[in-house]
Formats: sequence, C-alpha cells, structure tokens
Amino acid sequence: MRKTQSISNKLDWKLLSTYIAIVLIGWMTIYSAAYNTEHPFFFDFSQPYGKQFIWIIISSLIGIFILNVNSRLFSAF
Repeated sequence: MRKTQSISNKLDWKLLSTYIAIVLIGWMTIYSAAYNTEHPFFFDFSQPYGKQFIWIIISSLIGIFILNVNSRLFSAF
C-alpha cells in the first residue's frame, strides 16, 4: 500500500515564507503610496490597496488548489 505524504512535508518553507513576506511588503507599499485620509479603512475595496488584497486572496486560493490537485491531472492534459 502506498503511503501518502502530507503537503506540508513537501513544501519549501523558506521559499514560501519569503514569497509571503514579499507579497505583504508589496501590499504595504501600495497602501502607503495610495493612502487617502478620506478612506482610512485598510480593506477598502474601492481603493488600489483593497483591490490588490482581493487579488492576493484569489491567487492564494488558486495556489492552494494547485498544490492539492493530484499531479496526474497535469500530465493528462
């Protein structure tokens, strides 16, 4: 019987943490460049930093989906 490995064992944690840090630094840079005193809320989706947050969430969900998909699916296509 084949033993399945957890996804957390297969990840390169240093690379993943570096990627997350770069994404967060980029988001904070966009927030500081586009800050508007009329819209002080951090997750205001009408501002560029709110729209960027939506894309961060969408790309994270797509990444998690791709990591969980069986690799045979990619070779089939």
